[in-house]
Amino acid sequence: MVKRLVLVLCSILLLAGCSSSSRKADWIADALQSIREDRYPRIKAVSYWHEDWKNSAFSISNLRLDSSEEALEAYQEGIGDYYFLTEMEVSDSLKILAPTSGVYHCAFPDFGNTEDSVSAQLITDFEDLVGKKLAWVTFADNWVIGIHFPSDEVQIIYDHGSIPYIKMMTFSEYEYSEGGIDSIYTMANILDGKFDDDLRKWAQDAAASSIPMMVCFGVEVNGEWFPWNGLWNGGAVTDQYGDMSYPDGPERFRDAYRRIVGIFRDREAYNVNWVFHVNARSYPDETWNSMAYYYPGDSYVDWIGISVYGPQTPKEARQYWETFTEIMDTYYSELAALSRDKPLAVVEFGVVE
Repeated sequence: MVKRLVLVLCSILLLAGCSSSSRKADWIADALQSIREDRYPRIKAVSYWHEDWKNSAFSISNLRLDSSEEALEAYQEGIGDYYFLTEMEVSDSLKILAPTSGVYHCAFPDFGNTEDSVSAQLITDFEDLVGKKLAWVTFADNWVIGIHFPSDEVQIIYDHGSIPYIKMMTFSEYEYSEGGIDSIYTMANILDGKFDDDLRKWAQDAAASSIPMMVCFGVEVNGEWFPWNGLWNGGAVTDQYGDMSYPDGPERFRDAYRRIVGIFRDREAYNVNWVFHVNARSYPDETWNSMAYYYPGDSYVDWIGISVYGPQTPKEARQYWETFTEIMDTYYSELAALSRDKPLAVVEFGVVE
């Protein structure tokens, strides 16, 4: 009878999430400790993804750091070290430099489901929560509302004392169903110059601001959940676009990236620091969809970023559990091989309770 009661109590605690909170805390501690100990020496910035992520109409994944006291304390203890820096080094030409020692402490501090409801109060709330300032602050530039420079959001972040990190999200509607090409913002349409005028204005306004900023086009490009992934833009075929020996899907993205950077340079938007962003694991896991095929080249990229997520839903957490170091140990060498010189960053990381 006693044994049965103990089993019932343990089951209740498990369902309540009490036993899983330490698991998330351990995952966070493992991530920050491995970076602090220079296990991945070219990583120069880390950015936590702090959000209740709506992964379906009926399911929300709590990636927030305050999902449990243990998780928050693990993060606070980890980034409390002097190694995690709160101010970014910026050159006279407004280029964001990699620190000579340590890594930048950054985050997406939860700007709502559309990731663009930027406010100084929300940034301050996050910094108060974790007990440390942010070197850069991430938000989304959603093309649903048109292609234009998000001047208000950029100014709020910069006035706060942080560097704006802008994700160009080439969606034509907010309720995007993962897996498929966008009806408007295809790589082919970008390459055909259909948005050149809007992009020129974006670049011109960015340059006029004289604010140093990070800009990423093509978040997690090797992930099939986004419409800019090669699967939806030509896939593995090689004879429908460009180089006959190169997979068309990644090649179209690579050339679209280069075209956008070229437009910004024509408008002398040199204060824009370009980020190339991949997911740790490629989906689909095919050679043609590997990181290297998408890389635009060192002359077009300032920083290289990677997303490193543990399980993102309770169901995934029950099915498998990978630590941060298990993931990074597998993919770090592939990431570092993209460029010998460019600084690397963990631009998104997180895990569910």
